[in-house]
Amino acid sequence: MMKLEKCPECNSELNENEHVQFCRTCGYWTNLGTVRFDPISLLD
Repeated sequence: MMKLEKCPECNSELNENEHVQFCRTCGYWTNLGTVRFDPISLLD
């Protein structure tokens, strides 16, 4: 299973438990084996 080594938001090391990878620095989280990106908001 592929997993992230660094947080895509703040570039800190990710921690993990049984099913989730998470960043203690910025609060980013994702299920193991996936990448979660929040929707991008465009402002005019």
